[in-house]
This record gives sequence, structure tokens and C-alpha cells, in this order.
Amino acid sequence: MIAVSPFVLLDMFIVLWRNIRMMDQISETYGLHLGYWGRVRLIRNVFHAMLYAGAAEILSDAGSYALDAGITGKLSTSAAQGLGAGVLTSRIGIKAVEQCQLIDWVTENKPSIINISTQILEDLNGKLK
Repeated sequence: MIAVSPFVLLDMFIVLWRNIRMMDQISETYGLHLGYWGRVRLIRNVFHAMLYAGAAEILSDAGSYALDAGITGKLSTSAAQGLGAGVLTSRIGIKAVEQCQLIDWVTENKPSIINISTQILEDLNGKLK
């Protein structure tokens, strides 16, 4: 959704909305509610992701004007921006799961950002073919 949106504030709002919704869904799935301090820590991470989305939009706009990028340059910048926000969102999701779980991860089953980002790229590649 971020890659399609041309407005900085809309990008930041989308990131905020999706991440808070994801945190609520994870806590509902586990049947636990996040505590106050746990939610504060996660929301702080959400604000970092919002800042990334806003800064990436501003930098991509400035870069396209400075380099006079064509449509492919703008599309690749938007795709990279969306992937970056997706990786940050997955990081927040992993943190939310860790705070809602009662039992620690088994080391070989613990999700990592590398695995998640690889899966996102494979899914994207499959949809483009």
C-alpha cells in the first residue's frame, strides 16, 4: 500500500494503522492482551517505522526530481520503499509475538527477519511471473 501512495502523511498513517491492527490481531490470536509497557515499546517501534516510511517517501521524491528519473526509476523506488516498510512491519510483528507468547521459542523454529524478507521476495517474484 505504501508503494502506491504518493503522499507522505498517507504513507505514515498506513504504517501506523496496519501495525496497530497487526498487534491487536496477534494479541487476539494468543488470547492475551499486551500490557501497558509492552504496548508502549511496540508503539515506539511503530513510530520508527512511520518515520522510515515518511523519510523514504521524501527522499524518493527528492531523488526523482534531482535525477529526473523516469517511470521505471520511480516504480523501483516505490517497490524498495514498500519492501523496507514490510521488513520493519515484520520486525514489529515478531516482537509482538514474543511479548504474547508464554513459552520461549525453540531455536530452530524462531522466525527471523531474514526468513520473512526472503519469503516476501519469493511471494512478490511469484506474483510478478
